[in-house]
Amino acid sequence: MLKKIASFIFSAAVAVSGCFASTAVSAAEINESAVYTDYITEGHMNVYDLLKVKRSLAANDGRYTADNYDYILKFLVGLFDGEHEYAKKVVISYDTEGATREHYSDPSVIDPIFKAVGTTLSFPQHSLEKPGATHAGWLYDGVSYKQKETMIVPDHNITIKPFWHYYHTITYLAGDYDDLIGQDMSLSSGIEGYGVDLADSTKFSRKGYTLSGWECDLGGKTYGISARYTVPDTDVTFTAVWTPATVEINISANNGNSLDKITLKLKTGEELILPECEFENPGKTFTGWNYSGTIYQPGDSIIIPALIKGQKGSISAKWA
Repeated sequence: MLKKIASFIFSAAVAVSGCFASTAVSAAEINESAVYTDYITEGHMNVYDLLKVKRSLAANDGRYTADNYDYILKFLVGLFDGEHEYAKKVVISYDTEGATREHYSDPSVIDPIFKAVGTTLSFPQHSLEKPGATHAGWLYDGVSYKQKETMIVPDHNITIKPFWHYYHTITYLAGDYDDLIGQDMSLSSGIEGYGVDLADSTKFSRKGYTLSGWECDLGGKTYGISARYTVPDTDVTFTAVWTPATVEINISANNGNSLDKITLKLKTGEELILPECEFENPGKTFTGWNYSGTIYQPGDSIIIPALIKGQKGSISAKWA
């Protein structure tokens, strides 16, 4: 009986093949070709529907298209595989969202296809080209799939969309300072919606200061060094937040004994009031404190300078 039905289907196909050329089925034509095609694409057709479409096309009444005929023919032929009744077939379509296929060696791998319900669909390569984005996979029903990953074909036509990674520029600025060492700007990028680790304290260098955080231009929030940050849907800029570094200042007796000194730990920009001299240098008189070639007296003040990391300040007693 199955052989007779299949033979009848093929006979119907041959009868109209000379009048209506078979064309490749497209997602747009399947889903939007005419208001009368819903029944067809739901997969309820039989051979009488095939003949009905044949007569409609012959009359050119606009109710059906050659693609409708082609769809029913392929569906009905697919119902039988040798002596075994076959499962319903559905259409698997890929929505490129306007992206180009130029990086596909065989662009037809993302053309609409017929697949039997319950069988396994293996996802094709994801190489669509779209400005500002990377085609990272395929998206269906909220789940993303990579090339060669699989899913079970559902019992209805489906449209699979690209899963995009949108990259945005992350700009780092050191700020407008004269005592910067090296670069004052750096660029990186991140994927929208994904987390990145912000730059660490070695990104920029500044005399007498430590990089302690990043101020974001989106909302003005300050983030810590290497903090986790979720990339937004736009480019973003971070400006360095600087904290005065701790500076070691050695105050030495300058009396021939290198161990006769005191060490102070102060912050860049902090004011230091020079103390009374408590050092001794037999036979000599203390005349002041020598700092960077200038003689200061006890009670005078100096401002702790911005020094390169690891560098120390020096104040020594002056004797006469």
